[in-house]
Amino acid sequence: MHILKLVYIAHGWNLAIGEKPLIHNEIEAWEYGPVVRTLYDAVKRHGRDPIKEPLKTTQLNPKGNEVRELVPVESFTDEERAILDRVVEVYGPLRAYQLSGLTHREGTPWSKVHTQARPTISDSDIAEHFRELAQEQDVERHAR
Repeated sequence: MHILKLVYIAHGWNLAIGEKPLIHNEIEAWEYGPVVRTLYDAVKRHGRDPIKEPLKTTQLNPKGNEVRELVPVESFTDEERAILDRVVEVYGPLRAYQLSGLTHREGTPWSKVHTQARPTISDSDIAEHFRELAQEQDVERHAR
């Protein structure tokens, strides 16, 4: 659950700061928070154990199944890597239940759609939410 939340948060900050998606997958609003299904499928076999190798995904091609890294590290820009590093620094030490608390707050993109029949969270809602967070943090910083 921890990695699922961190990817969602990194995607949100990248949308807000970098103004483009970090990932190009649909984000579903599951009971316990935002989930990228392909990432969930790649990590579920690890359970609570640390993930020690690049995550793989199976993608269908005309010749059969092909196993590839889920997201090759070299595919990120320097700006995206900086955002990922900052997300890991700020949010990484938090426990999964603390991250869930952040993503489940009233007014979050997840809270707005999770009770719908097939809830998905749009990138525009995620970007708006993280821009609001950035503005709130900027106001708090200047108030000190």
